Amino acid sequence: MVVVNMLILILFITPVHTEAAGKMPDGSTIANISIEKMSDSEVKKKLETELTIWQSGEDINLLSDFEQFTIPRSVFEFDIDATINQFNDRTKRTFTSLFMRQKNVQIPLQVTIDEKHEAIQNLKERDYINFAETIASLEANASQLEGSDIQIIYIEGKDIPLETIAEVELKTPNLSNAVLNYAIDELENYVIGPEEHFSLLETVVFPENLTKSNKELNFLGTALYSLFLQTNFTIVERHANVRLPAYAEPGIDASVSVKENKDLIVVNPTKLSYKLEVERKNDILSVALKSSKSDITYQYELENVREIKQRTIYRYSNKLKPGEKQTIEAGSKGLKVEVYRSTYDQNVFTESELISKDFYLPEPTIILVSSDDVVEEDTTDENLEIEGGTGNVDGDNGLGIIDDGLIDPNAPLISEQLQQLKEMQEELERRFAAINEAFEKFYQNDNLFDGLFDEEEMDEETEEKIKEFYEWLFDLILKGEGEETNGEKEAR
Repeated sequence: MVVVNMLILILFITPVHTEAAGKMPDGSTIANISIEKMSDSEVKKKLETELTIWQSGEDINLLSDFEQFTIPRSVFEFDIDATINQFNDRTKRTFTSLFMRQKNVQIPLQVTIDEKHEAIQNLKERDYINFAETIASLEANASQLEGSDIQIIYIEGKDIPLETIAEVELKTPNLSNAVLNYAIDELENYVIGPEEHFSLLETVVFPENLTKSNKELNFLGTALYSLFLQTNFTIVERHANVRLPAYAEPGIDASVSVKENKDLIVVNPTKLSYKLEVERKNDILSVALKSSKSDITYQYELENVREIKQRTIYRYSNKLKPGEKQTIEAGSKGLKVEVYRSTYDQNVFTESELISKDFYLPEPTIILVSSDDVVEEDTTDENLEIEGGTGNVDGDNGLGIIDDGLIDPNAPLISEQLQQLKEMQEELERRFAAINEAFEKFYQNDNLFDGLFDEEEMDEETEEKIKEFYEWLFDLILKGEGEETNGEKEAR
């Protein structure tokens, strides 16, 4: 008995390693994959299958606020045999634990990264990135067969170099310096985060003493709109001006107004942030959008630009001699234009997207002629139209004769002019439909006329008459009502 007891004591003291019966314990996982009750060969087959599926997935994204790198899954090198051996080492029993229940074990896959790969070398060259910690994060992610985005880890105190993605320079027209400088301060260094929207009216909120800011907002909106057209930002809201401002390209302007609730709104569809840099030197406004460099670039292009000839209005004066003429307003032509945004990958064109179709009204040419030079109406020519009562410049009662200029008798092809008329009609019908829809939406609103008039500059009687006219106009558009006698029409 003494000898037996000594042998038992020696066995307890000396570790005797014994493999479990070939099956993995309950609750055991490798890289979050359940392997309970499997043999080593079954575990290996299971891991090889899951690894093949994982490696066929999309690239891993390394992200920060202003940078993004894509890491292909081929850079990860897995050792399945070493992983299984590690698992078995963790689950081996000694003689002392022979009668204890096996404990479940969760371990990751053993993985290393090929640092010679181009994508990893590109990351390593960035001396402001903490390469070792960023690589460790990538390995930890892959060891669990996860595909989520990884945050780039930077070296504290080092700045991230940003590239200019798009920039615009505009000559500043005659505007309020106080209003413009306030807005520039609000916009400078503004960051548009990933998948965030940017609203000009939300970003630039003027104090009460700077409320009259339409011209300045239009100018800034135009600069920003032309900037965003050079990116893949989604244009959510933008309003064109009725007539093209002198500082803007056709189709590249923006009308912004607090009173009219007209905003410029865009959305950043990427996972990167973009920073606005706005600066004014002398009479030049510079606006830039900065982020990390990309091989994908964007440009806006104008197509199908068509001029709309302005009409000529003749007004009469008894102070001019017969045959004498005087130009009061030179007028300007209208425009139709289509704006496209083109995408380039490493300067190679890939696709084009229609952004807008814009129409700008022409400014009529107004010419003053002698009241002795009566321009006879040609009833067979649609070029002329009588406009009663508009030619009274010097107190005379002459008629104003309008040459609408839509059909040019000297044009080589009348069909082109007719096509132009048709396109104008379609555009006006589209605009009328939009106005009609707006009237239907807001007609019942009790606050319809709030802010429509400047009460300080208009007497109560005049304001009331204009409001009555607008109500009559709404009825006319909405219900087809408002037929009047000639006398009522003249009164209007």
